[in-house]
Amino acid sequence: MNGWAVPVRDILAPVVYVAAAFLITSGATKLWNPIPASEALADARLPASHVLVRILGAIEVGIGILCIVRPSTYANGGMAGIYFGFAGFLGYLLLRNPQASSCGCAGKRQVRPNPVHAVLDLVVAALAAVVAFIHSDSLERFTADLGPLRGAVFVIGCCILAYLVYVVVILFPDAFSAYERPPRTARHESPRDRAHRAEEDLRAAGVGPGHPSLYPGTTSDIGVQA
Repeated sequence: MNGWAVPVRDILAPVVYVAAAFLITSGATKLWNPIPASEALADARLPASHVLVRILGAIEVGIGILCIVRPSTYANGGMAGIYFGFAGFLGYLLLRNPQASSCGCAGKRQVRPNPVHAVLDLVVAALAAVVAFIHSDSLERFTADLGPLRGAVFVIGCCILAYLVYVVVILFPDAFSAYERPPRTARHESPRDRAHRAEEDLRAAGVGPGHPSLYPGTTSDIGVQA
């Protein structure tokens, strides 16, 4: 067992520490401001009281700290259970209310529920479950065993990993959804057709000859009055 347990522990260590740090951050935001998470629970038609959200946040913070400071089978198993719960909630929210504005995991910043987030939660939960059956050290002891230089590099690597996860979970979905391909009809329109369609939109909006928004002496048709 020990022949393969140590390498696996070392490989999974950064994932566990980063996941625990995100757990602490998520729980702290719920304690500080339970409204976003409460609204996400309400969108899923689940109990959504602020007291319940703060209790969940306190549990997240406590288990996250234990996984970093004093990891154990119970602490890592608890983290696995929480991340499985996150994934289950996201899946349920996507099915129940796919138009929900936020999953409530990032405080005031709205993060629309998306499959990428759910899959990442499932992966982290599975890895935390594996670590629960392998002896793991606290972050302090782990970095001390690596030595000053390698320990510093390890911590920097964990910070980079945390930022990449942040980008994938929080920034990527917004950037991806911000891009919209033009309608097929619009892509094949001639310049004249686009001009006519723009004129129709202006007329529908009440912008015609003599409208205050037009430059003096012009009509809504691009040109100058005689």
